[in-house]
Amino acid sequence: MKIIRSIQQFQLYRSRLQNKQIGFIPTMGALHAGHLSLVEQSLDDFQHTIVSIFINPTQFDNKNDLNHFPNLLEQDIEKLKQAGVKCVFLPNFD
Repeated sequence: MKIIRSIQQFQLYRSRLQNKQIGFIPTMGALHAGHLSLVEQSLDDFQHTIVSIFINPTQFDNKNDLNHFPNLLEQDIEKLKQAGVKCVFLPNFD
């Protein structure tokens, strides 16, 4: 599984998939059956599926909410790998 962490890497990766139909599933992580259902549908419908995991700190009014948001990145990546996803985009906030 390819793990991409920067916009530049993502753009390069995407450019190599020029003529392919791509499904893109943006998430905040803490993946559950609903996310995995979207992944399964995307894998069925498109030639390539990319899942992003990004927690935007600016969307939380209270920093405590952000601090309590589950961080399950390793488990999420494993779930996506098991589902057959070939690329995960993990942009950082900076």
